[in-house]
This record gives sequence, structure tokens and C-alpha cells, in this order.
Amino acid sequence: MPARLIPETPAYINDAEKQVTESLVKTLPDEVTVLHSVRITDWTSDREGDLLILWPNVGIAVIEIKGGRVEPIASGKFKQTSRNGTSKEIDPVDQARKSLYAIRDYALDHSSLNKWFKSVFMVAVPHSRIAMDYQSPLASRAQFIDTNDLRLGADLVHTALSLDHRNYSLPTAENCEQIISALESKIPDVHDPAKLAEFLDERNEWVANESKQLERLLDFAEAMNRFELRGPAGSGKTTLALAQAHKLTKQGKRVIYLCYNHALAAKVRHDEEKLDKPDRIATVTNAETIARSWGISIPEERDNHFWKRVLPLQLKETLERAQPSDLFDAIVVDEAQDFSAEWWSAILALLKDQNSGELFIFGDDAQNIFNQDESRNLDLPQLRLQSNIRNSQQISELASHLTDHKVHSTGLEGPDVLFLAVPEDDEIVDAADEIVDMMLEKYREDQVTLLMTKSRHGIQKEQEKFHPDTYLKGIWDPGQVFYSTVSKFKGLERRCVVLGVDGFHDDQDPREVLYVGITRAIDILCIVAHRSTLAKYLPESAIEKLESNTYNPVLPESVDGDESEEVD
Repeated sequence: MPARLIPETPAYINDAEKQVTESLVKTLPDEVTVLHSVRITDWTSDREGDLLILWPNVGIAVIEIKGGRVEPIASGKFKQTSRNGTSKEIDPVDQARKSLYAIRDYALDHSSLNKWFKSVFMVAVPHSRIAMDYQSPLASRAQFIDTNDLRLGADLVHTALSLDHRNYSLPTAENCEQIISALESKIPDVHDPAKLAEFLDERNEWVANESKQLERLLDFAEAMNRFELRGPAGSGKTTLALAQAHKLTKQGKRVIYLCYNHALAAKVRHDEEKLDKPDRIATVTNAETIARSWGISIPEERDNHFWKRVLPLQLKETLERAQPSDLFDAIVVDEAQDFSAEWWSAILALLKDQNSGELFIFGDDAQNIFNQDESRNLDLPQLRLQSNIRNSQQISELASHLTDHKVHSTGLEGPDVLFLAVPEDDEIVDAADEIVDMMLEKYREDQVTLLMTKSRHGIQKEQEKFHPDTYLKGIWDPGQVFYSTVSKFKGLERRCVVLGVDGFHDDQDPREVLYVGITRAIDILCIVAHRSTLAKYLPESAIEKLESNTYNPVLPESVDGDESEEVD
């Protein structure tokens, strides 16, 4: 039997935490309890013990975990280098020491214990090596667990405790339970977004590091001048698409990054403008904008036939008369499932050499909400991603019911998805607005998006009508909730999403619209819908799980001063 872990499903903020915790839990005996992320905060300091090990009749250990490459430098400190190459000076030994003392003092103050027990502070560096002869004023080599020690982690904790020959008492099983009772309130509840929010910045770094690892896939495809990469929502396709575009740009090639919708292109263009000019992709654009840039007029009256067939044919005819200097050496297409066969003919015409020019496309079969995914006629070599690294496991699990492709979720744990059932469809918008207001009690405006599955929200209509040039800036505006339809928000994401299910357009697959909408949320998702609507597309088990929440992760306390109410 493995050791007991509290909480059972921790909110790991990086792979290092997960690796060390799982290794220790697996190797420690079953009478041991491992507490993950014990945070002690008072008016003087904020201390967090990554792991607290309570071992009856052996002792207590606090372990500070550091990922990346960790190397000792002068004065007992270390240099930590992340996967993206950035370095900083850290002092994990002192962090572990102070965390141990903070935990000790809190436990003694909040329990009936009148003494402390044999204890040790330790540092785990699962991605680094520490020389066997390492020594510092505060710690010996025995207090470190490095990449070679992981499988022996339990033995090392036991050894580190046994090296302290001072006459401290050993904790009994009852003593350990008293300490657990005192500290449980200091362990962040993964289902409480107010506490989860404290970790989101570090969580973003974890996702960025995971995405960076994906870029190694591009090295394997170095010899390919064309390929098609498919993957589920949250798998890092856009990260890879941009990495490929920048890689080609550094090679001196004229590159175009192309997607179908305005919002994604606007966000990527905004991010590109932060880079030095030589590092920027030559052209970042979307389907409609590139057609306009070649002088094609867009009539006021247009339908799906125009967007899908007429416009790309006009663009192709125009491009056939273009000078080679106006065309591109390489094309990177994101959200490739949005383009019809006619669009692919026009896209190929953007290349200086249609036969040997470089073409790299990235898409998701399950996000074909425009029903025009026709890239397979290109007969490109196929690459596939299968893991969702972006969305919380709860969001990824719900989305998995809406796709036929098997998706492996490696994202962090998060709060359960909230389902606000409304009795009438015409109440959906008002109910969604109320949820947004409640979310703003705990989250910044730029962390919240309201998405509608069919009709535009009134605020979106007004902004697009009176402020069309600035509407899309709301995607990155730090002081603004962003209002959009699901189809216009494809390829984008936000920390908190309110999804109003107000119906579906006749030419769209409702399952795919719901899949896209759900997976736009990274951590917090609230679905506002009529139960019968969701029941058409989700299995009864998923509906029951949505309805079984015994708490509400977003609703604030009642303004009347009563206890906060739960919404089923």
C-alpha cells in the first residue's frame, strides 16, 4: 500500500512537484501521510511547504521542490535555469528551513500538542544532480533528493531523519493525526478557485514549459517541407504553429501565418508586435483580411456560399497574376479545419513555388464547426498530438464526451464545472450576465469571457457596431470582460469562461460548438443552459455530474448577509 496523500488530487503547479510527490507516495510505507502544499500565512510572512511528510515513530520532513536545472553557487545558494533558458538565484534550503519552522509553530499553536518532534528540512531537484560531496552551512548532501535519488526517496527521508542524534521525541500515529487536523485548513483546496487563483501564474509557467517541450516535435520534422499536424483542443497546436513560423523566419524565409477568424489573427498580430522587427513573422492575417489586402471587395450581402466558395476562387484568380516577390516562401495555417477545398487552392497560390514551397498546417477534427474541413485532399504527411495540456482535468473530461477522438488529459486539477440550469431559453443571457458579475468578485476582467453558442450578446453587438476597430483589442485589454460567440473565439482561451448555450446555427454541428466553447476555459467554466438542450449532446452521466455539485465555485456570499446559497 502507498502512503496517504492529502489532498488526494493535488493541484500540481509543475512537473517537478508531480514527479517527486508521486515517487515518494509510491515508495513510502502506508502508515506515512504526505501533505501537499501546506501554506502558512501571517502578517510577517508567507511560507509554503511543498511536501510535509509525517512518519510515525520516525519523524517529520518538509521538502522544498525545485524544477529545471539547479546548480549550487556561492554561500549555499543555487542557480535555477528553466526550460526556456531563463535563470535566477534561489535559496531552497532556507525556504525549506523556514517552512518547517512556520509549520511547526502553527501546528503547536493550533493543536493540543505541547512539544515538537524529530524533523528535518530537505530539497528535491528531480531534474538535476547534486554532487555526493556537497556541503553547505545549512544542509548536508543527505538532505537532497536529486534525479538519481528519486526511486530511493523514501530511504533518503528516513536516513536524513536518523542523522539527527539530538534527543527529540518521535511522533506517534496519534501525534501525526493531530498535526494533520491542525494543518488541513492550510492545504489549498483544488476545488476552491479563490485558493486555486494563488497558483495560476505559476500554473501558466507550467503550461508554457509543457508547450516548450512540444517544440521538440518540430525538430523531428526538420527534413519535411510539408506536413499536417492534428491535435485536440488544448494540445498546443497554436504554440507549435507559431514556433514553426518563427523557425522559418529565422532561416530568412518570407512566411505567412494564416487562420480563418479575425480574433485569433488579431491576438497573434498583437503578440508579434511585441517582438523586435527582424524576429516578426512577415504576415499574420486571416482569410477575409488577406482577400481585402489583394483588392477583393466584400459585398454587404454575403452568405456561407460566398465565404466558402466564391471568395477563395476570387482570391486564387487574383493571386495567379501576382509577382513572385509578393508571394511567400512558406505558409503556416492554424485552425486548418476551417478551410474549404476552394480555400486550399487559394492558399497554395500564395506560394512562390506551389509544388515545392513549404506548407505546414495545424488543426483539430473536433472543431470543424463550419463544416468545411477539406485539407485531406492535400495528401500531406500526418502528425498527431493526443494530450490536452491546457484545460483543467475537469474541463477536459467534460469535453471528451463531445469528440470521438481519444484525448489524454495532462492538465492540472481544477474546480468542478458549474452548471446553471435555467427554466427558459430566453433567461440564458440574463443568467450568464449574473454569473459574470459574480466571477468579477474574485477574478479580474481580463480573466473572464462570456461566450454565446449562437447569437451575439448585446454588448458584443454594440461594441462591433460603434467600436469595430477596438472591439478585438478587448481580447488583451487588462480591464475588460470579452464578449464573443464561440465561433469567433476559436483558437483563443481565457482563465474563466461563462458559456451561454442559446441554440445553434443550422449549418453547425452542436457537439462541435459545445466542444469548442467548453475548451476555451482554462480553469473555471460555468455553463448556462436549459437542461434538455445539453441532454441532447452529453451523456446522462455527464449531466448528472454537472448537477451533483454540492458547492458553487463562483457565487459570492449573499448581499443580505445570509450564508451563500448553492445553485444546482
